[in-house]
Amino acid sequence: MERNPQIYGELLGLSLAGQALFGYAPAEERARRVLSKLRQTPRFIQSARDNIKDPPGIFVKGGLETLRGTLRFIESDLPRAFADVDDLGLLGDLADAQAEAIDAMKSYIAYLETDLAPRARASFQARRDRFAAKLRFEDASRFRSTACWKSAPRAQRGAGGVPRSRPAHRARRSPPGVAAHQGARRSRSTASSTPRAINWRGCPRSSRAAIW
Repeated sequence: MERNPQIYGELLGLSLAGQALFGYAPAEERARRVLSKLRQTPRFIQSARDNIKDPPGIFVKGGLETLRGTLRFIESDLPRAFADVDDLGLLGDLADAQAEAIDAMKSYIAYLETDLAPRARASFQARRDRFAAKLRFEDASRFRSTACWKSAPRAQRGAGGVPRSRPAHRARRSPPGVAAHQGARRSRSTASSTPRAINWRGCPRSSRAAIW
């Protein structure tokens, strides 16, 4: 959020498009939600201006393209999305909020072009510690979404969301008869597809490599 202005353009564009393009609610209700977002757009753009510091040049270029696309959507496509709304007061408020949002975005785009882009000299590569932290966060988030983590008792979830392994002395064991029956079934089902295990005991390492 402090290096890439493209994030702000994407957030604003996706938020407005989701309300304008999908008919999940009556047009008047969605228009009021768009009105609320448009009224907050100048403050949102000001946050982008305050937060973005020392961005890489390629990030500024991508941010400009995204912001220009969002600006075209607000200017041209957004009014057509609510053409069937009959509330003149709501339409007037939308037009006023739209004009304020357009002015704020044009001002920010000009700032990126004339002020920030010429002095954008930072590297787009992430530092080693930040990249390692990103990988740890993504791995933990991906694991928390799995059924294994959700089904694990809270006491078995270790640090970082990884379940603790079951102690050996508390491992579940099947009765001798059931274990033998399961082993026989497993051996019959895999006998035709699994090659016989090689007895490596007494076999020189060179021979093991050749056989493998």
